[in-house]
Amino acid sequence: MQYLFFSPLGTSATVAFTWDAISAIGTAGAAITALVVWLCDRHSKIASANADARLLATILTPRIESLGARIDDAATELWGLVGATDCPSGETRRQHFHVLADDPKALNEILSRHRRQLDTSRLETHVFRWNVLPSQAVSALSLTLQSLTTVNDITTDILSMEEWEYDRKVANLDDYYFALHRAASAANAARRNLAAIAITEV
Repeated sequence: MQYLFFSPLGTSATVAFTWDAISAIGTAGAAITALVVWLCDRHSKIASANADARLLATILTPRIESLGARIDDAATELWGLVGATDCPSGETRRQHFHVLADDPKALNEILSRHRRQLDTSRLETHVFRWNVLPSQAVSALSLTLQSLTTVNDITTDILSMEEWEYDRKVANLDDYYFALHRAASAANAARRNLAAIAITEV
């Protein structure tokens, strides 16, 4: 199809338009519009996801801080009962644990108290929403819960042992300490990650 145009100077020019060209222009326009809509939608979703992450981090930060403090208190109390101010190493540590294993009543009391003290239910309440958090924060939170699950399992084992099973208790107390140490480190890492994205007001 051709259209004839006359210029102001009286000359004429014939400009050829094809429906293919018009169709191509329309397609390009539609593609640009779709791209703009997609980019706006993506930006909106990212902004929404970031807001969800900040909100959840704000909720979890004081909870992980509290749990971390309770983990530290449990470790401090453990060493206080055996007369140590800090964690000794190797054979010295096992000797301290023998002192505690020789007093099953005191040992059972402290482990039972720690079990109540290290309850993670308030942290687990939002576990199904952790997917909105950065992977490093999720990993640290998961490691915290895994370590405390180990602490709880060891507690169950020790409480079920007979009074004369000193060597088993000592070995389990060694594992118990290191599980507490891993939990404390993970809780501290989780606190740092959450604090970095948390908002101060909800």
